[in-house]
Parts: sequence; structure tokens; C-alpha cells
Amino acid sequence: MEEPLFKNTSRMDEKEIQEFQSFALKKTMTLYSVIIALVCLGAGIGLYFVSSYLGIAVAVIGLLGAFVLFPYVIKESIKKQNSDVFANKKFLNTFEFFKNDMLVTSEQADVESSKFERNAEEKVNYKDLYKVVVYFPYVFIYINESQSFILNQKGMTKGTVEELLKFLSQNGLKITIKK
Repeated sequence: MEEPLFKNTSRMDEKEIQEFQSFALKKTMTLYSVIIALVCLGAGIGLYFVSSYLGIAVAVIGLLGAFVLFPYVIKESIKKQNSDVFANKKFLNTFEFFKNDMLVTSEQADVESSKFERNAEEKVNYKDLYKVVVYFPYVFIYINESQSFILNQKGMTKGTVEELLKFLSQNGLKITIKK
């Protein structure tokens, strides 16, 4: 078997998944917050002509709900969903990058245990990947619009992140860097 050009080992638990989901949902949550706020402001302005107190109350409650309560409820829902999915498990993903494809190996262990067991392996051709987004300290390698592999930049065991990104770019992937 050929030697990988780059290698990364990243742990994956609730924190990493939550970070990805927050990043991926940022635009959607902002859009929904603005829509909720505009609807409540419109209702508040309409009600202001009936009762000024009621109109102001609806507008203020709508703004608080849209920009405070709604994002909080979504984030808590994501946390609960992730804790149900991970159910006291931790994962270790190894990404090996070869000339034409990458090999992703996943290992799983109980939270209390340090013994990982291999549970999945997937070979992915670079032309089948969607895009790459760098959001420090992570690199999200998308396999479609909503799913990605999550690499922690600190997990590079062969090569550097900069060299890997240059290599992926040379293989036709669009690299986006988010701050």
C-alpha cells in the first residue's frame, strides 16, 4: 500500500459536532431570527394603533424572542440531540490523503475506556468531494451540501494544514476560509 502524503488524526465528540452544526446553521438561524423579528415588529406596529402598550409589548417580545430565545432554544436542541446520538461514546477519525483519494478510518470507544475499536472505513475520491471550509481550529471537508468530515488542525501527524489545503486546492476543491 502506498504511503499517505498527509495524515490527520482527530477526535470527534459532542463538542466537535456542535461546533460544526453551529457553523453550518449560522446563516439559517440569522435568516429565521430576522423573519421572526420583522413579523413581530409588523404586528407590533399594527397593534400600536389599537393599544400602544400592546403594540410595544409585541414588538419588544418579538425582538427578544427572535434574537435571544430562538437561538438559545436551537442550540440547546442541538446539544440534546448530540448527547442522545453520542450516548457516552467517543470517536477517533484518521484521515490519510493519497494522490487521488483519501481514506477515512473511524474508531469508537466508551467515554470511560481508552481502548478504541475500528468501526468504519471509507475511501473517497477527491472529485466526489463538495468543498473545503476552514473555520479555525477545524477544517470541514464537505461530502455534500450538509455533511462534512471534521479535521482538527492540531491533529496533523504528517504534513501541515497549509500544505494539505494547497494539495486539496490543486485537486479541484474550492477552499473557503471563515473567520
